[in-house]
Amino acid sequence: MKKDQSSFCQRIRVSIHHAEPLLALGLAAALEDSSIEVTLAGNGSQPGGDEVLICDPERGLTLLGEASRRARILIVAVTLNEAEIQAALKAGAHGYVLLNGGPSQLKEVVSTVARGSRYLCPLVANHLATSLSYLALTDRELDVLRLLVRGKPNKAIGNSLAISTGTVKTHVKSIMGKLRVQSRTEAASLALERGLVCRSGIGSGGYSAPKLLQMASAAIPTHRDAAAGRPSYDQFR
Repeated sequence: MKKDQSSFCQRIRVSIHHAEPLLALGLAAALEDSSIEVTLAGNGSQPGGDEVLICDPERGLTLLGEASRRARILIVAVTLNEAEIQAALKAGAHGYVLLNGGPSQLKEVVSTVARGSRYLCPLVANHLATSLSYLALTDRELDVLRLLVRGKPNKAIGNSLAISTGTVKTHVKSIMGKLRVQSRTEAASLALERGLVCRSGIGSGGYSAPKLLQMASAAIPTHRDAAAGRPSYDQFR
């Protein structure tokens, strides 16, 4: 009996806070194991003393920004999005993986994160490494790029940002140089591919790259206080 109680105490506590209910159920089923105790977070419920919280990128950033957060955050994303990856890592996420691995792989990742180590799946690591080969865009260039992706001409971009058409042209030239493309169309396509501009942000709703980074910046001090001494992702700044 004592052996069973000891084994139970050593189980990894996991709470799933994913925005997509069906994906949350699938993750819970994939993690079903005698060594893992899984709970599904309800609407509006607050995580307790769980060791690992599995979240979508948006919810993960929110939890990383909470002053009381002590659990390890594992982001499970559906698609590659550079802005979301960098924002999550800067905020102190302990892991970032895509929803394309099997149950055994997910269990291994959860165990790794629960032990205090950090984990990036190969596709995320490769995507991040590729993105670091590009020169970073300024906040203003990202503003221009977001409007460029929406198909706005230079004059309309200038009116929206209260800058001259000449200044817009300068920004567009700089953007194309940093993205290593030859046309506005290529720039827009690459911006969407890399997640510099969220597809959901083209219309209404969704978080833009500047907003994601702002959320990450707000979470950084909290993470450092909560996890002092742990390795960080400062090299990605």
